[in-house]
Amino acid sequence: MACAPAAPDGDDSDTDAVADTDTVDAPDPLAWSPQARGPYQVGFRTWEVSYTLRPGETRTIGLNVWYPTDATDGPVLSYAGIAPATDTLGDAPPAAPVHAGGFPLLAYSHGDRGFGGTSGELMGWMASHGWAAVAPDHRGNLLTEGTDNPQEHWHHRPADIAAVVDALRDLPASDPLAGLVATDRYVMSGHSRGGSTVWSVAGAAFEGEPDAWCPGCTDDQRMPFLDGSLADPRAEAFVLLATGVRNSLFGDAGHRQAADSPWLLLTGTADNDGGVQAWADLDGFGAVWAQLAGGCHQTFALGSCPTLDPVLGFRLVDSYVLAFARAHLLGDDGEEVGGLLDGTLVPDPVVTFSRRD
Repeated sequence: MACAPAAPDGDDSDTDAVADTDTVDAPDPLAWSPQARGPYQVGFRTWEVSYTLRPGETRTIGLNVWYPTDATDGPVLSYAGIAPATDTLGDAPPAAPVHAGGFPLLAYSHGDRGFGGTSGELMGWMASHGWAAVAPDHRGNLLTEGTDNPQEHWHHRPADIAAVVDALRDLPASDPLAGLVATDRYVMSGHSRGGSTVWSVAGAAFEGEPDAWCPGCTDDQRMPFLDGSLADPRAEAFVLLATGVRNSLFGDAGHRQAADSPWLLLTGTADNDGGVQAWADLDGFGAVWAQLAGGCHQTFALGSCPTLDPVLGFRLVDSYVLAFARAHLLGDDGEEVGGLLDGTLVPDPVVTFSRRD
């Protein structure tokens, strides 16, 4: 892992890792189409972060961050030490923020036995538009480990999100990213099991049988689950990717503590019930749902889906997430963003769109 920033010197560059851009630079980033890649290249860094989970209990996780850069070459790093971070420039110098207040932030939680870069294509899309995106490697539930630790796992995940956002906030002044990321507000997203992280960060309370998700825990250890205090008030809008509500954790109503926040649901018809139950669980929420015909579970992560062209799937996911993030974090009420989020603009016939105000 890269533990300290380093400006690329070109000695070990891989120019093939640079993604082509589809738009030209513009003075107003809200004028850039959310349906086309932005004008920036994508910088990527990864390092380890340690934080105090409870008094006397330190947890160390991997942090992955994507951000805009004007660099044109640089090394290719890896996700969790196993997958190349393609279409990124490792340790590239960040571009000057084009958004007022710094790079707006998207946080992401990976699925069961995944890694922080499983939706790296989406993270890169955000960075190309001048955003930063951050994702932890949820230690104890990584592909490289092949393990699952449910009794602590449900507490670790939302705490990991807060920790990586804090780490970006607290970068030393000597770090090239110091002060460039707007960490006071962010959009929270998650794929598959990462959806449970999203619900916890949003303030959902666990209502299932405690011994099912925290066997052997004391009452003090269970309390953060039961009172919704795993929430991070900095998260203001929420994205569910191929996921819904885990009733074994939140019961039938625990997730409704987050009903006052805006939600985006993206699902595929070739994945479980196509998101029908997840949409039903959002009844009473301000939410939008884009269901992709032929979309499977990995349409929203690694892209390996035999029933929907991954290029099309990525473009649709990227477009909806960016439009939703711009609307709710940046107040973008432009025609294209508004059309995507009210259903008057349907970007492809594979999309079935639903909305609740």
